[in-house]
Amino acid sequence: MKRSYHYFVLCLFLACAGPSITVLPDDPALVRTFEGHSDWVNSVAFSPDGRYALSGSGDKTLKLWEISTGKLVRTFEGHSKWLAFVSSVAFSPGGSYALSGSWDNTLKLWDVSAWIKPVEKPLVKAKTTLEPKPSQKPAEESLVLPPARTETPPPAEVSPPASKPALAILDFEGVGVSEQDAQILTTRLGTYLVQTSLYRVIEREEVQQILVEQDFQLTGCTTNECAVEIGQLVGARQMLAGTFGKLGSTYTIDMRIIDVETGSILRTTSFDIRGEIDRVLSEGLTEAVRRIIGSN
Repeated sequence: MKRSYHYFVLCLFLACAGPSITVLPDDPALVRTFEGHSDWVNSVAFSPDGRYALSGSGDKTLKLWEISTGKLVRTFEGHSKWLAFVSSVAFSPGGSYALSGSWDNTLKLWDVSAWIKPVEKPLVKAKTTLEPKPSQKPAEESLVLPPARTETPPPAEVSPPASKPALAILDFEGVGVSEQDAQILTTRLGTYLVQTSLYRVIEREEVQQILVEQDFQLTGCTTNECAVEIGQLVGARQMLAGTFGKLGSTYTIDMRIIDVETGSILRTTSFDIRGEIDRVLSEGLTEAVRRIIGSN
């Protein structure tokens, strides 16, 4: 959990005329930065004509960009399952379609032709005007697809999503679980919450640094009132607190989300799992996260 959010950076490099490429220290070759994704950018692709770029991200979306202006042309949303990160994107040879692959075990084919501007050709005055024969009609790219529902394309411009609430995570208390194991589980819990793209998770190191600067004693801070006080110091809207416990061969996960402004508990969840602690890390935490965020 090194970053709370990530953005997409696409760099184009230009070469000066001559047999060699020279980049001066005071003349960087960075042409443009494209920003719009709210999570990791996993894959990018140029359109066949080089005028557009397509990006796929951990925020479950594809974005179509115009290279010359840096403008976000269209956001494609369809990989909607939990942890449905878009891991791969590609254009068709003719540039009219895009294909995306996701962690939700699906590939999705998109018709992007409606958002690709045609290439403007200069007008040339011809001496003789001939009616084109049917065989002279330019070939259009076509794919054999099953019948699909007719839908009206949405507007090209997509409004940005609402800002995500800032969430800070208190180190979970270990009851029958060692302090080291509880800390490892808390760190992994934060990673899973970042991957949901529902929160802007404040890094644990940042929280600890602020508390040290404020001379705040974190030891023994397990009450809702203490969590609210920490949330106010670090600028969080919500706090996540809880315990990892063990009773016999059963491990327990109890967590609650607290509203910093009101001090009220917004959501709670509990989850029990039998076996070794490895199952808590690989199975228990994902199920607890699914329950606390209300996914089906």
